[in-house]
Amino acid sequence: MDQVAVESARLRVEVQGAVQGVGFRPFVYRLATDLGLVGWVINDTQGVFIEVEGTRPDLERFLELNTDPEMRERAEQKLQELKD
Repeated sequence: MDQVAVESARLRVEVQGAVQGVGFRPFVYRLATDLGLVGWVINDTQGVFIEVEGTRPDLERFLELNTDPEMRERAEQKLQELKD
């Protein structure tokens, strides 16, 4: 039986804006865990910083779900793909 190789990737996401005190970090953690992704999420006075790794389809789903329309209005998200 042939196995199809699933390409994995690693992303860094910076979220700046009104994301403090609204439970965003725990939400990101639960979402990543539910999708089987690994990485970390931290915040400081500059915003929330996320580094997440997994398959491309799971990462795309993560990016779709980690912000709702209301969040997009009050926060800016910067995305960077990391290379090994």
